[in-house]
Amino acid sequence: MVISGRDASGNISDFFADDPRDPESHRTYFARSAIITHDDQGYVLRMHEGAVQYLTADGRFSQVAFKQYDLPMDRLAGDPGSYDGISQSPSYELIATALSTGNWDPNVVKTLLKRSGEGLRVIAICALIAGIALFPTGRRRSELPIEIVVLGAAFVERAFTSYLVGPGILGVASGSVLILACALVLLLVRLRVFRPTGLQRQAPT
Repeated sequence: MVISGRDASGNISDFFADDPRDPESHRTYFARSAIITHDDQGYVLRMHEGAVQYLTADGRFSQVAFKQYDLPMDRLAGDPGSYDGISQSPSYELIATALSTGNWDPNVVKTLLKRSGEGLRVIAICALIAGIALFPTGRRRSELPIEIVVLGAAFVERAFTSYLVGPGILGVASGSVLILACALVLLLVRLRVFRPTGLQRQAPT
């Protein structure tokens, strides 16, 4: 492992790490900058502007570039034999393995649901922005910036997801489901598929 420098805030510049411990998958990590942070699963090396290179035992080489990549520290410091590679495996590989074996491991299902929740959060926020900003009329009805509305929706989504846990996808994305439902209703109103009773115009007399 090689780093070019580390400033007073803990930011690492020009990070490089070579991990040859697993003979089936020799990995190399490099990034322009990185920082060690902490989440609910432990310490994480958060790398920016870099790539991960893979070299398999039969000589196949691949590289994945990234803007940001979170690498659990136990992936570098722990025993590679005891490392759980589910979190590092692409979703399509997890699904293909489960379909071929007929065994849906609970950890695989949990990982897939978590990833689905992250994707659903992005879709919900984008749908909300579309519902607010789509089909402009030129009449400004509110002085509240769209950015503030989206930021407030993001806080609401995090609160619901953290405290209102349900089964299945609701266990990891209950807030996203709520925001998406509100966004779809707003889009239907803007598309004039239906109009709530309170918003219907009175016919002129």
